[in-house]
Amino acid sequence: MYDMTGNSGAADKFGAGPGFNPFAQAGGENPFGAGANPFAGAAGGQGFSFNDFEEIFQKMSGAGKDKTRKPQGPEPGADIHFKLRLSFLEAVNGCSKEISFNTFRRCGSCTGSGFQDSGSKAKCVHCGGRGKKVMSTGFFHMQQDCTHCGGTGETGRSSCTHCSGKGIVKDRSVQTLPVPKGVDNKERLKVSGKGEAGVRNGPPGNLYVEISVDEHPVFHREGCDIHVITPITLATAVLGGAVRVPTLTGEVETKVPVGTQQGDKLVLRGRGVHRPNQNKTGDFFIHFAVLLPKSLTEKQKNLIADFAKDEKPLELTDPQLQELKGRYKSWFAA
Repeated sequence: MYDMTGNSGAADKFGAGPGFNPFAQAGGENPFGAGANPFAGAAGGQGFSFNDFEEIFQKMSGAGKDKTRKPQGPEPGADIHFKLRLSFLEAVNGCSKEISFNTFRRCGSCTGSGFQDSGSKAKCVHCGGRGKKVMSTGFFHMQQDCTHCGGTGETGRSSCTHCSGKGIVKDRSVQTLPVPKGVDNKERLKVSGKGEAGVRNGPPGNLYVEISVDEHPVFHREGCDIHVITPITLATAVLGGAVRVPTLTGEVETKVPVGTQQGDKLVLRGRGVHRPNQNKTGDFFIHFAVLLPKSLTEKQKNLIADFAKDEKPLELTDPQLQELKGRYKSWFAA
């Protein structure tokens, strides 16, 4: 015997040698009989073997069941997953979309019960109408469906011929889906109780709609914010001016500050995407793109040449160079 105390004499001290009798205080005799295993029997003295374990696990896993018997109790309906494609503005502004999909609805002939005659039911005498029976093996107790009534607690009823006893039939569902404002790409809408009908009046499943949003030719969305690139001329960038900019609610006129640089932006607060369920509204960002002329008239060339005579050479500080690098770092991407 391994001594956890580290004392080689502990076995002799505590009398745990080969002749040790754990029942010495109970009269010195093994109450289970000489050489008997005190753990060989279950509670109450009933024997228990590994064959009992095998039987229990077969019942738990379904092995050994009558495969021809169909379950007769209610079962929840399956969920339905539907993919819906929206335009950019439909997602931003919200809309109503008509969708259709294959599903299972409640059988009208048996009103979902799965039985032909709803008035001839009788309580199952084998389970007392509970639909469940308790199987006991040794000290194990397990509840399972009654094999006589299939878990319904009722007998003497014939299965509905229209739905083969399931209480549901195939159907094509057409529904109008309200799409909330501000829904985004890859988001999922849940419509409770609009999935498949439950078997034998079980609870219905849910409808899950996965949203796919098309790109917009002008607007770019990031969360609730909208970004748009607005081109301006060289003269407008240098002298300032005004341009018309498309927004989610129509065109607006905005001022261009004097000396506007490539990539400068203006922010229209609260003009982005509105999400009522989050009580949140994004902003609208206008990014200016200075478009330089590719060809000039002689007059324009002379004017720019005169301008260049008075132009000072660029002398940028390190912070200014760092700011430019951060602004145009996307240029360095592979």
